[in-house]
Amino acid sequence: MVGAIEGFAYEGARIRLNAGDMLFIFTDGITEARNERGELFSEGRLKAFLEAQGAPAAADLVAAIREEVRLFAGASPASDDLTVMVVRYGGPSPEVETPSGGLEA
Repeated sequence: MVGAIEGFAYEGARIRLNAGDMLFIFTDGITEARNERGELFSEGRLKAFLEAQGAPAAADLVAAIREEVRLFAGASPASDDLTVMVVRYGGPSPEVETPSGGLEA
């Protein structure tokens, strides 16, 4: 669990990822980054930025969002960490024959 807070009631959920889908995980330091006018980067700005990116490599997306937040903040000092993790799901593993002759996924 990411971002666990003691005593907070979390709701479980399952999603099915398709080949090529990306999972974007970030800390609140991204959405709560402030610019020189005191405005927050915000979830809405993050969502719009991500939707405009297409399907870059995961590492490129991490670099792009960090740069976007840096440009947004300008000369304002960072008040929190800027942590981002992107995982691209490549799809199920193909079955391969094992040395014993069986199949493995």
